[in-house]
Amino acid sequence: MGCANPAVSAAMLRSKRNFDDVMRCGHFSSAAGGRSAVRGLLIALAVMLPSCAGAEPRDRMERFALSNECRAVDFIVDLKGGRGLGLTEAGISAAAESRLRAARLYDGDAPDYLYANVIALSANPQGGGRRLGYAVNVSIQFKRRLCWEEDRSFCSWGEVWNRAGLLVTGRDGSAYVMEDFREKVEEFLADYLRVNEEACKADAH
Repeated sequence: MGCANPAVSAAMLRSKRNFDDVMRCGHFSSAAGGRSAVRGLLIALAVMLPSCAGAEPRDRMERFALSNECRAVDFIVDLKGGRGLGLTEAGISAAAESRLRAARLYDGDAPDYLYANVIALSANPQGGGRRLGYAVNVSIQFKRRLCWEEDRSFCSWGEVWNRAGLLVTGRDGSAYVMEDFREKVEEFLADYLRVNEEACKADAH
């Protein structure tokens, strides 16, 4: 998705898809939209700061980020490039949603969501000729809907968990990329289910 619109409205920040476009493109030019965007950023910073404090034990940070009463989550993907590898947003979504459904944790209308950003760049000799391979960045983030403490009517999203890595692969490397993607989804599920273990057990009965 492109970055053509130079302004952002408060309504845009209430949509999961629009929120990610705003954060990615940096559209904060309008006065009202700018204030809303700044609030959204402050919310995200408020969530992420505890993960930067070295004195905080890991289990406390994980509980802070992932404790969610075992509620289901949505999934959104942004794919840039990768056509030559055979990667598609539909294929990535299907893999993630299938695993989340198997864990009884998928809900397309849930406010909290996993966000995957996959960027594939081809390596061409001197800008032309046969493609030598691809560099692929795979990033997965868990974003929770959070409300402004002083104004509960304003809510936005904060990134509270993420995993990312850079892969280098040949022209037939889609299986390698998808394996890495699935491993990151599994890592999220392991952390999420561990933190919400008691609530998930209760939901299972």
